[in-house]
Formats: sequence, C-alpha cells, structure tokens
Amino acid sequence: MKVRNQRKLIDLLYRINKFEILVNWEQITGYQCKCLKKGLTAIGIPDLIIVQNAKQNHCSIYSLDRHFNLMENILNIKLIDR
Repeated sequence: MKVRNQRKLIDLLYRINKFEILVNWEQITGYQCKCLKKGLTAIGIPDLIIVQNAKQNHCSIYSLDRHFNLMENILNIKLIDR
C-alpha cells in the first residue's frame, strides 16, 4: 500500500481496534469437536483461532469465507452482514 501511495487506506487500517491474540488450545479443540460432530470436516485451525479470539474479545467477524457461515450457529458466533 505504501508503494502505491494509498495513504487513506493505511490511515484507516491504523484506526482499527486491535486485540492481542491469546490462543486457548483447549477451547479451539472443543470448537473443532463440535464442528466435526455436526459434519463440518473442512474447518481449519486458523479459522478456529479467529473464532476463539473473536468470542474472547466479544467481537463480530466479517469474512467472505463460507466456513464462518457454516460455523455461525454451531459455535454461536456473531457475523457482520454483508
């Protein structure tokens, strides 16, 4: 973005609230088990880390990745409508 001189976008990214990522592996494996029991076998660990941290910090998730839509009701996550 710096090379393309996109200063407005850079400024907006710096304004986003940031939270420290604290990985709770016990919680993540629990989420993975819930997903597997419901037939969701293609959910990756990075997606589960995002879910775990969003829930931990009481945040909503915005993503175009369909995996989050599939996990929404199973893991009770808040997605931002597109």
